[in-house]
Amino acid sequence: MKFKIILLLVILISLSSCSSIITNIFGNKLIDMKYAPNLQKNFFYTELPYKIENGWITFTAKINNSEKYYNFIFDTGATTMISEKLISELKLENGITSVSKDINGYEISGFSFLTNLTIGELNIDNIRIRSTESDIFSEKCNRKIDGIIGANVLNQGYFYFNYVDKKLIITNELSKLSIDKLKNPIKLKRFMGQPYIKVKGNKKQWLLLDTGYSDGDIILNSNSKILCKSDIPIKSKETYLKGIKEEKKINYSIYNKKIIIGKIENLIQIIQFNKNNKNGNIIGNNIIQKSDVIIDTKHKKLYVNNLNLPKFNDSVSNISFKYKKNVVIVYSLAINSEIQKMGIKLGDTITKINNQSLLNLKSECEFEDFKNKNIRKNSELNIVFKRNNETVNKLFSLKTLYE
Repeated sequence: MKFKIILLLVILISLSSCSSIITNIFGNKLIDMKYAPNLQKNFFYTELPYKIENGWITFTAKINNSEKYYNFIFDTGATTMISEKLISELKLENGITSVSKDINGYEISGFSFLTNLTIGELNIDNIRIRSTESDIFSEKCNRKIDGIIGANVLNQGYFYFNYVDKKLIITNELSKLSIDKLKNPIKLKRFMGQPYIKVKGNKKQWLLLDTGYSDGDIILNSNSKILCKSDIPIKSKETYLKGIKEEKKINYSIYNKKIIIGKIENLIQIIQFNKNNKNGNIIGNNIIQKSDVIIDTKHKKLYVNNLNLPKFNDSVSNISFKYKKNVVIVYSLAINSEIQKMGIKLGDTITKINNQSLLNLKSECEFEDFKNKNIRKNSELNIVFKRNNETVNKLFSLKTLYE
């Protein structure tokens, strides 16, 4: 009887494991059939400059045989997409209705088109590009983002980001890459077409390599095993999580923890969402911003050289502000902080900082300029808040702002 029970358990575990593997294989196949472009038949090599703009990795490309170059974010956490405003300009036709969800679960509707994409001298045929409407694609601070180049281009070959020279090399010839850059490979796998790497904290876990995430190193959901119950957050906050379509109020905690990526050990800042948020389990683009990185999905490897992640910061502010819908608001707030106990709430409108009015600001860029001129690091702040036609003046000391 015991033997039968053990045998049944072994079969069930095996079926569960096989089911996960089969789901992954067929998930990748399905994504490749729908979104992956044709592979290059000949050897190719191209290089082009890239920039770090507002934390995003950006470079230019052409679409649908256009003469004009368009500005793209490199985002392996997404598929390739463009602003809806470009459909007529690019003369895209025969679009298929496409519906998906953003990180906050909101539906994103648009069209998908079969076209071509040119990155440097690499011409990618039969790539499916989605269109969507998002304020990410609006012009801000003399900077315009036209689209996203996503994970469905990674099958073309090796993507080598040289962070010192800010140069991207794409090739399908291994001999074109320096041997010293191909040391200490990190395991990589594709799941539903996207790249994942194994990271070890308390336990090992596969994290999505999401190059579109620029606000930190690692984001985890409450089910992640990288953190353990004994890990103590340096701060818990409430804020808004921005998706392609909408923002959503969330709570999260911030940790500083040693994690291992391949053979590299680093002290990294980790954000973990609260129990009601199932999103997360991603590693952001700091790994590319601060290192030489080669993404090789064909051979399931990620090469990281000269990893130089920024030092973690114990001094996390208890409050932050953002220009949104023509006003400046409280955009994040530390839970149980002295500021919150004063009655300040997420979303409160701010009319003055250090006796300087914010009412005439007309864009995010003007607010950034305002902060650079009027807000000094490690200094107290005098802030005027407005809520329900009631105005409150508060003076925040350094202790109140950071402890």
